[in-house]
Amino acid sequence: MKLLILAANGQIARIVEERILTEDKLKDVDLVLLLRQANRLQSLKKRYPDRVTLVVAVT
Repeated sequence: MKLLILAANGQIARIVEERILTEDKLKDVDLVLLLRQANRLQSLKKRYPDRVTLVVAVT
């Protein structure tokens, strides 16, 4: 299952992302993260390359 998170660099979003990626019962969830500057979450993408997709919002 894919889950889209908008404003993915926000404080609550970061907590949710980390929990989804580390809990065993949520191993089948892949994240699509929408944010303005992809470099802010590159470390998360590097740790979970198969489960995290970064999408840059164009303003």
